[in-house]
Amino acid sequence: MLEKDLARDHGRIAFRLAARSRQCRYEVIEAEQVSTYGWSVQGYPSLGAYRKRALPGWRHSPRDERGVLSCPMVRLD
Repeated sequence: MLEKDLARDHGRIAFRLAARSRQCRYEVIEAEQVSTYGWSVQGYPSLGAYRKRALPGWRHSPRDERGVLSCPMVRLD
């Protein structure tokens, strides 16, 4: 677990995958609640990419080591 803040209205959690297959491109997964049922999930190829995610130009760079997976998700009851 890298970060966890579930006390607020919009929870956020980030974790590093300790063991993953070679098919999994993302080492760090971050999930943030954006509404009652909606979550934004981001995947980062490395811990370094996760830590540098707020730097200008990092997220939209064409370089593979800066590639970020962005996936909206909805919780169903």
